[in-house]
Amino acid sequence: MKPKKEARESGIELLRIILMMQIIMLHTYYYSGYSDFAKTIGGNHKLFAGFMMSFFNTPVDVFLIISGYFMIYNQFGNKNYINRIIKVYLPALFYSVVLGLICINFYPYGITHSNYNPIKIFTPFFSKSWYFISNYILIVIFIPFINITLQKLTQKQYIRLLGLLGVLLSIWPNLSSFFPFGQIFSVNKIIDTFDGKSLISFLFMYIIGGYLRLFVAENRKIRLLYLVSFFGFSMIDFGLKFISEPHVFEYNKIAGRYDNPFVICGAIALFLFFREIKFKSRIVNSIAGTTFGIYMIHEFAPIRILIWTEIFNLKTKYHYIFNDKSYIIKVYVIMLLIFISCMVIEYTRQFLFSSVEKIITKVKKNKNSI
Repeated sequence: MKPKKEARESGIELLRIILMMQIIMLHTYYYSGYSDFAKTIGGNHKLFAGFMMSFFNTPVDVFLIISGYFMIYNQFGNKNYINRIIKVYLPALFYSVVLGLICINFYPYGITHSNYNPIKIFTPFFSKSWYFISNYILIVIFIPFINITLQKLTQKQYIRLLGLLGVLLSIWPNLSSFFPFGQIFSVNKIIDTFDGKSLISFLFMYIIGGYLRLFVAENRKIRLLYLVSFFGFSMIDFGLKFISEPHVFEYNKIAGRYDNPFVICGAIALFLFFREIKFKSRIVNSIAGTTFGIYMIHEFAPIRILIWTEIFNLKTKYHYIFNDKSYIIKVYVIMLLIFISCMVIEYTRQFLFSSVEKIITKVKKNKNSI
C-alpha cells in the first residue's frame, strides 16, 4: 500500500491566502470607487481607506520574497525549474484564451473586435495580460543564473549587495518622487522601478528572499517581534501619509508603493512572522494552491471591468452600504465573495487539468505496453 504523502508546512501557505485577500482588498480600494468615495465623505471613511492601503500593500513584495526563499537552491536541470515555468504559464494561457473568448463573444467589457486584437489572448506572456505573471515568469527563467551568483556570496558580500540595491531601487526612486528631493534626485534614463512593479524590483525582492533562506535562521522566540515590526512599519507609512501636505511634505506620492522602504521592511517582517508559524493543514495548503488562479481570474482586464464597474461599483451602485456602521464588514464581505468565486473557478480548472493529465499518462502507459 502506497503511504500517504505528508502535508507540507502550512504557515507560509496561510500567508499566501492572506496575501491574496490583501490584493483583492487593495483592488477594492482602487477599482471600486471606494477610495474616491472615502475621500469625498472624509472622517472615518477616509481614515479607514488610508489604514487599509497602508496595512494591505505588501503582498506583491512578499510573494517574491517567498519565491526567493524557496527557489534559491534551484539550478539548471532541476525539474522544479522547468515545472515552475509550466505551472505558471499553462494556467495563464488557459485563462487568457478561455476568458478572452468568453468576453469577446458574450461579455465585451473592454474586449471587442473593434478595440482589441484577439491574437493577444493567445500570447498572455508577451502581451502582458498580467504584469505580475510576465515578470514572475522572467524571474523564474533567469533563476539558475541568479542563484549561481547568490550562492557564492558570503554573508557580508550579500549584505553589501542588498544595501546597494536598496539605495538604487528603493531610497533613490522614492526620494525623486516628491518635493523637495525631486529637484536633486532623478531616475530619468537611469532607473525606473515603476513604483516597485518593474522586473528589476521583482528581482530585488527575490534576492531578499534568498538572503533570508541562506543567512537568517528560524527563531520562534522572536516571531512576535516580527509581527510588531510589520505593524510598526505599516503605521509609519500610514502616519506619514496622514500628516502629508501638498507642497510641504508630499509623502502621499510614495505611500504604499511596493518599492517604498517601509513597505519592503514590512513585507520582510510579515514573511518572517509566518515562517515561524508551524502547523500542517491540507485544507490550507489546497486553498493556497488556488491563489495564482484567483489573481489571474479577477485581474483579467475585462473581468476586472465587469467586477468593479458592473457588479461591485461602490461609488454608484452600492454607495448606501457606507451609510451605516457596518460598512467595513460589507467591504470585507465583497472581498470574500470575489475570493471564493474565483477559488471555485480555479478548482474547476485544476480538476480539468488533472483529468487531462491522467488521460495522457494512461495513453502513454498503454502505448508503452504494446
